[in-house]
Amino acid sequence: MQPLQSKDIWLGLFLMLCGGWSYGQSQGFDSTSRAYPMLLSALIIILGLSFIIQAMKNKSKKQENIKEILVKIRGPFLIIGLMCIWVTFLSLNVGYLLSSLISVFLILIFISEKNKVNNIKITTLIVFSVFILFGVIFDVPLPLNTLTEHFLM
Repeated sequence: MQPLQSKDIWLGLFLMLCGGWSYGQSQGFDSTSRAYPMLLSALIIILGLSFIIQAMKNKSKKQENIKEILVKIRGPFLIIGLMCIWVTFLSLNVGYLLSSLISVFLILIFISEKNKVNNIKITTLIVFSVFILFGVIFDVPLPLNTLTEHFLM
């Protein structure tokens, strides 16, 4: 099997790329909130590396068509892409509430029913629960934009 025709290698490369990108993004966070994103990014890089190593060890698997591979990894690519958009919104000072409302809503549309009213209710419940839990109870600083900063502070 040619090495670049294994879905595990492509997935590993993609995970390493996303992990490296998010590691670089987390370098810009303040010192109190950068450790956890950096740890998760390092774990994603290690996961990607383990996929590549596993694919190199299992050379005897049948050769897969690139179309079959794309069908299998379409869902994870969309979810990871939406998470990258969420991180980009956060780095552009859109704020936690707005960026999370958009991202969670889009993820719910992708993975659940197409009932937009239920998705809006679930999204609002999730995002505001996390905001109250971390921002108010645990006193973890969450990124705010100027509108929410003046409204909530």
